Amino acid sequence: MAATRGGRLSCLTVAGRRGWWNISDGFVHLSVAPTASAAAESGVRLHWSATPSPVSTRTLVQPPVNALVHIAECQPFERALAVFESAIRIGHADLARLRLMPLRSRRFRQVVDRASELSDSGIESLPRVRLARIGIHMQQQVILDGHRVDGLIGERLVLQFDGHSPHQDAAQRNRDLAQDRRLLLAGWTVLRFSYRQIMHDCARRTGDHRCCRARPPPVNAGDPRRSRRKRDLGSRDQCNILMFWSVDDGSDGPCGAASVLVEDS
Repeated sequence: MAATRGGRLSCLTVAGRRGWWNISDGFVHLSVAPTASAAAESGVRLHWSATPSPVSTRTLVQPPVNALVHIAECQPFERALAVFESAIRIGHADLARLRLMPLRSRRFRQVVDRASELSDSGIESLPRVRLARIGIHMQQQVILDGHRVDGLIGERLVLQFDGHSPHQDAAQRNRDLAQDRRLLLAGWTVLRFSYRQIMHDCARRTGDHRCCRARPPPVNAGDPRRSRRKRDLGSRDQCNILMFWSVDDGSDGPCGAASVLVEDS
């Protein structure tokens, strides 16, 4: 297809071929020369913008950095960010180099400035950026009880996000639930969300509120945190955590909410 149209595969089409996490928009994405007179066809999305990395005339697929430029300019911010973080995590792009690239694209700059190297998949990228939008910092890949958790807010609230893999098999699911029980018994509050809840159930759950009471983890005697009475999210502060699920129409707005009341012990 790329050869017959005088272009190269790019954007989400490259993301799918390379195994980057993405939400398909159903189009075949082709890049063409800025001066090309190619006409868009049904099911095909054309990209005319110039790209930073030179490509051989015999190459029919854009290299990763060029595909990422097109993704930033083509896709909604949150979806683009998730694809960038997946490419970075896999090792097909280097975040430091992306940030040094002298590109004038405002949308590209916005994505690389917010990108992280810690998200394992898009369902971890989306919660982080949406929570940050309302002023809540979620730490990623924090080790608690000897195991990594997907997200930690303050010191007490653990967020876990189940993707298609590795959480899809029964054995992994049992290990996940066992970890949740250990954390709960140790004093953390754990909220676990499935892939479907994050990606598809939003439209049916708008306005759904959950309320949980997050208690501080146990503090060993002599721990300096005991004397300081360090609090995360504040004593008896109520923090509305918008639960960041994408709706089916592709919009980026937050959907649903979890209301978390944090108390000192």
